[in-house]
Amino acid sequence: MLLAVTIFLLIPLKSCGPDTETAAILPQLTVLDVGPRPFLPGTKVVIKGTGFVPPEVATINAYVDGQISGTPVTFFVQPERIDDQTLTFTIDLTLTSILIRSNGLLLGNLIVERIPLASGEADVAIFPLSVGTETQIFPTMQLVQPTVLYPGEEMRVEGNGFLHPSEGLTLVRFQGDFQTTFPVETKVIDGLTIPAAGVDPLTRTALSFELTPDVFGIRPGSFVGTISVVNQPKNGTQMESSPLTVGPLPLKAPFVSKVSPIEASRGQRITFDGRGFLRSDGIFQSASIVLLEGTFQPNRGPSEEWIGSGAVALLPDALEGNTRFEHVLRLTKDVDGEISGFGTVPGVFDGKATPVVLAGQETVSGEGLPVQLLIRPPTQMVYVKFLPSFDEALDAFGLVVEREGVQTRIMEVLRRDYDGINIDFSFEWPDNFEEFTIVEIGAYDPNGSNLFGLDNTAGKDVGNLRFDDVVGGFNADTRASNSAAYGGVFPAEFLNISPTLSNSPMVSPRFDDIFSPIVPLLGGTPAKPGESQNGSWRGQVIAECVRVYGNLIGNTVSHEIAHTLGLTSIDGHFHNIGDNPGWIMDSGGFRPFPERAEIDGYAPAKFSPFNREYLELILPME
Repeated sequence: MLLAVTIFLLIPLKSCGPDTETAAILPQLTVLDVGPRPFLPGTKVVIKGTGFVPPEVATINAYVDGQISGTPVTFFVQPERIDDQTLTFTIDLTLTSILIRSNGLLLGNLIVERIPLASGEADVAIFPLSVGTETQIFPTMQLVQPTVLYPGEEMRVEGNGFLHPSEGLTLVRFQGDFQTTFPVETKVIDGLTIPAAGVDPLTRTALSFELTPDVFGIRPGSFVGTISVVNQPKNGTQMESSPLTVGPLPLKAPFVSKVSPIEASRGQRITFDGRGFLRSDGIFQSASIVLLEGTFQPNRGPSEEWIGSGAVALLPDALEGNTRFEHVLRLTKDVDGEISGFGTVPGVFDGKATPVVLAGQETVSGEGLPVQLLIRPPTQMVYVKFLPSFDEALDAFGLVVEREGVQTRIMEVLRRDYDGINIDFSFEWPDNFEEFTIVEIGAYDPNGSNLFGLDNTAGKDVGNLRFDDVVGGFNADTRASNSAAYGGVFPAEFLNISPTLSNSPMVSPRFDDIFSPIVPLLGGTPAKPGESQNGSWRGQVIAECVRVYGNLIGNTVSHEIAHTLGLTSIDGHFHNIGDNPGWIMDSGGFRPFPERAEIDGYAPAKFSPFNREYLELILPME
């Protein structure tokens, strides 16, 4: 921090008008508000406005020129950029000595200067300041909400004079009696304080805090007494507001009001909306579960009674406040290799979903919600992710303008190869699934081995116990086993099938026959927009290139995804044994170019009967 009147006087000020070069490039620079008020020792001052561009674009400085209680003051700060609309700086020890005094008043201007790193003159935004300063502030209370409470409730206090974390703590104090409903007991609440969590960065008029189990416990009952707030500055005297009389404030048991979706399969999230869920916390020894009690009818076999000790307890994968409980249908494996977990077996659950909260030695069950859940057979979702480098592969094949056509053909191949298997492929992130496999399609093999594709997941996943494999990136476990660590599909490597460009054992003259008209390295001219649709001889050639290239990539994705599912289904082997023409899971050397490309009379490759039987077993449609 630098106190520098002379520096300020040398600042080249220039308003940003619409006719300037800077205005044509950068968004308008403005300052709309400054807070919180008053300024205290340690206050993180927030500047709201527009045009606060990243440091790679421009340097942003801030200056204050004015007077504090009649004494001239000018200082420079280097604000921290939070985003395009927010800057901050802190009233540190230097600024405290300059600005902070009891009942002080800062009058003047805040000048924000933006200096582009490229061409263009600096521009400024000026904001008039009239801000009080205090050594400490006295808090006041007006309102506490809500008036009906549940475990984990987010409560809100409205008033004024609340501290921000950079200045100290504002605490909330309950004093009075809490009487439980059953059994009837009265607990004296005396002088308990809990830290407030949320204060608006620009104001001091509201704060929020979580009603943790240590305040009243979790058993239903009601509180009658007072609530006050206490300011505890980092350096200063504790100051407490006048108490606000409240009550009775009822604390109720948790409840579930909605379950969605009511049809789901393994890897999906089921959401329980309601109120009163407690987050897992070791300090308070708190947690939440949802009990499913009722009848489960599997698609095959006798029904099961999930009652009493046989009820299924769902643990949260995520909690949103105390109002939403999310559970992912996951599979677990015990020490004996047996798999279990809600969602493992398809069927229908008919019963009640009951929220249960725990804290220390106390357990409270809420009222169950009648619900019927249809658990579908497991669906393996696969996100086919095209990396930016995929454009390099398309460029190498002269098919940049045919990106959509190539992708369409890839999807057609994948869905055809896995027809009748409960697997779904998507080019978009599957938002409704928490567990899904990702396969990345790039350009060249990062391993330097000229592979067409590689499943770099760790080990053979017999039974497809993992639903969230990633075929791509770097896998340290795979590297530790002395295997190639970078996985994915590498479509630029198909150039190595060209006898003109490579001496690989996989070369085929038919590659050059098909691709030489468009592959630049073979003397071809890349496809132009619309050529494949014009019906000309060249248009037909390009359309065939799109089909063949899509086949090559799609066939490779099918093969690598099959590895993640646990194929081949021969114990101890990753590929089929020997050369079996037309089988997808043969090793690479046994799958020649015409077979992969589906040319010269070669039918689309298929899974062998024993591999197909395995896939239908682990991912049945019904």
